[in-house]
Amino acid sequence: MVSLTLSAILPQLRPPPCPTQENCQEASSLQLWVLYLSLFLLSAGAGGLRPNVITFAADQFDMTKSEVESRSWNFFNWYFYTMGLSTLISVTVLVYVQDNVGWGLGFGIPAIVMAFSTLVYILGTPLYKKVKPGGAHWWLDRAAILTEDDAKETNFPNLWRLATVHRVEELKSIIRVLPIWGSGILLIASHANQGTFGILQARSMDRSLFHSHSFQIPPASMSIFSILTVLVGLVLYDRLFVCPLLVADVFMSVGHMEFLYDQSPESMRSSAVALYWIAIAAGQYMGTLMVSLVHKYTGKDRNWLPDRNLNRGRLENYFWLATGVQVINLMYYVVCAWFYTYKPLEEAIEINNEGDVELGSGDGTSKALSDANGNVELAVTK
Repeated sequence: MVSLTLSAILPQLRPPPCPTQENCQEASSLQLWVLYLSLFLLSAGAGGLRPNVITFAADQFDMTKSEVESRSWNFFNWYFYTMGLSTLISVTVLVYVQDNVGWGLGFGIPAIVMAFSTLVYILGTPLYKKVKPGGAHWWLDRAAILTEDDAKETNFPNLWRLATVHRVEELKSIIRVLPIWGSGILLIASHANQGTFGILQARSMDRSLFHSHSFQIPPASMSIFSILTVLVGLVLYDRLFVCPLLVADVFMSVGHMEFLYDQSPESMRSSAVALYWIAIAAGQYMGTLMVSLVHKYTGKDRNWLPDRNLNRGRLENYFWLATGVQVINLMYYVVCAWFYTYKPLEEAIEINNEGDVELGSGDGTSKALSDANGNVELAVTK
């Protein structure tokens, strides 16, 4: 955010203004490199933060079945509700600042807020409940087989090569959710272009309020209506009605995240939640691919998505295409949900350092493995 703010403030890091929109000076290689580096750092930071912040926050509460059912509030609802409020502020207050004051202050405000939030997080470190990582998990049944050479070893086993039955089952539970997880990719693919086509459509609309031209809604703020719909849907989620509402963002955000969190093993919830953001990223790329293919193959005379003026295109045909894709995606999701076997929400049982072991199933005998931290688990001997 700091480098992005500097690129908007310093004249050396941005091309000169071009009010006439004619014969404008292009950005130099240095200016583009600074911009791309800033965007890369933002993406890298978001990639490290988003999959972990929700599981870390959930670890601060008792998420066992009895406690969750006794609470009158839903943690995931509140998480996405605060995200919706922050997005609402960004598309209203920050967009107004960027349009009427300047891009430097518009980027500077979130940079200051992010620095303040980082400081608050660091100061609260002693108060957090920290769950120790459970190690690597990428094995199948073969990885849990204890060979004769492994049985002869007296030192700590290499748990990167020899896995326990419990960890193998953890990976299997992640694999089982992948078909339903994949249905979210196509949903995001159709939703991905809302921020681009929505702004382009808004630029050609009459955005004045109550037929008064003294104030017009900025094009970038038109998404406020979809955000308000999501916020209202979050309030109604699990309260009044769910099925008749049909608000895709509410189901995709809260429902998808809850599904991945509840159906994943306790020690792999950060990895499972990361799948949610991977689905969003894959959906964004797939949405871009859809736009490129439609633009390329819908003809030059009457292109659905023209380069300059959307009024000369057939944007409604693209939306009908996206609707057809979602119909197919819905049928795929229903089939996956029909055959999926849900994991019961059981009370979490932690493996402690007092000699508790995890019971594995299957043929053969079992041998207790103790790692360097003193955790005891089982492997199967064939």
